[in-house]
Amino acid sequence: MDTIQNDPKNHVKYSDNDVVCCPYCNNEYLHHKDVIIYNRIQEDSVQGLAVHVTLDSVITDDNLTGNPSARRNGLVIYFECENCGNTYTLALSQHKGTTHLHWIR
Repeated sequence: MDTIQNDPKNHVKYSDNDVVCCPYCNNEYLHHKDVIIYNRIQEDSVQGLAVHVTLDSVITDDNLTGNPSARRNGLVIYFECENCGNTYTLALSQHKGTTHLHWIR
């Protein structure tokens, strides 16, 4: 996944009501889809647990591919915009003690 956090196209935008907006059309109506939680057993470890929650199942495995954090834990939430129909992935990642929230392209 491309997680270029400094690219302005990937910044998360909010409405005046603090609602996350679609990165394409700025609409407030984004629907949550799948969620994946990545948890390393320790910093920089290639081992850990991934928990993938869908509308009808929970899958756990040790595949950390897709973790938006290169060294620590991460979380991704898949969204679909009600207005434009585009799908997006929102990432929460850690890097050197800081937490980043950004869209993955």
